[in-house]
Amino acid sequence: MGQKQIAHSEEFQKKVLQWKFYILYNQIYKMKYDLNQSYSNLKEVDGYQDVKEININIKKDYNFGLEGAIGIQQGLSYFKEIQMLSLVLGKNNKINDSVTKILGQTVGNCQSLINLNLVIEQNNIQNGIIELLNPIQNCLNLQSLKLLIGNQNQVKDQLLISLGLILRNLTYLNDFGLIVEEGNFITQSGLTYFSEGLKTCQQLFKFEIIFGKDELSTEGLLALKSGIGALQKLSHFAIETGPWNCIQSNGCLQISNTLFQLKQIQQIRICIDMGNQISDEGVKYLSIAILSQLQLIKLSITFGRFNKIGYQSFYLFFKSLIGCKNLLHLECYLFCTGNGILSQQRINLQIKLNHIKQLVSKNLRLIW
Repeated sequence: MGQKQIAHSEEFQKKVLQWKFYILYNQIYKMKYDLNQSYSNLKEVDGYQDVKEININIKKDYNFGLEGAIGIQQGLSYFKEIQMLSLVLGKNNKINDSVTKILGQTVGNCQSLINLNLVIEQNNIQNGIIELLNPIQNCLNLQSLKLLIGNQNQVKDQLLISLGLILRNLTYLNDFGLIVEEGNFITQSGLTYFSEGLKTCQQLFKFEIIFGKDELSTEGLLALKSGIGALQKLSHFAIETGPWNCIQSNGCLQISNTLFQLKQIQQIRICIDMGNQISDEGVKYLSIAILSQLQLIKLSITFGRFNKIGYQSFYLFFKSLIGCKNLLHLECYLFCTGNGILSQQRINLQIKLNHIKQLVSKNLRLIW
């Protein structure tokens, strides 16, 4: 920014952004607005064309539709050097394929984008989501991409097929996160396409993927293994299986086999959510894989309710963590039912945890 722009406060800069979008919306909806009551010097406002970060949050039930999308398209055209863009589409707006197509074109025109966050909560716009995502492949400088697909959008495997193609063009990407909530009906086939595209992202050092209910299977984890395993620069890895996906212990084996392929991991977050039918054998698989990560600094692990895990496997799991010599931070959430942990066993397990605490730090939490 020039000297003139530096003289203004950050708060004024935010007001300028709000003003520009407000003018556009009011022009579209034929509402009266007196420019002179806000800022008398339009040249002063135009001096903020080099704003680098813009966050747009379309709240639910906001009646946002085609006119609003055009307003955003026109509004963002003022800012030629956007590097960070966040777009949240709330539920129950008038969003259809035409709206998402315009929004997609708008995102694709932001050639300087480095960070992009998209949250699509809107229900039932299946193909429209693909229209929104496809132009991302034009953002060749993108380094961070975070995407949340809300529940009941029914995007099916086309979402993952499109993402696989998009990722092939994003050669500078180093941080990728994907959340797929329930009601999107993805399968192993879609995850296979996605995995193939993921292999091309050789600069990735951070990868996280979160599934909702009924969106993941053991076969899906197997499909992901080759793609994630190819990311040899990966230092941060996170996976959440979602509730009631019944990945069973064989699913833990696939996560374990994925970790065995990675040699630079420093941070791991694993959530085996409720109802996945994990047995003691699954905990053992994860324990061995985590122990193999010689550079591991931070571990966060969750075992949800309605799994088939007993005291002995937990005891051995925590005992094995003592072998992680570089571990500095450990978070563990245990939600045990059924053949779970009796009072005396809890005491014994807590003793083991206290020993680990002395080795790793005080950042250890155990929730029963």
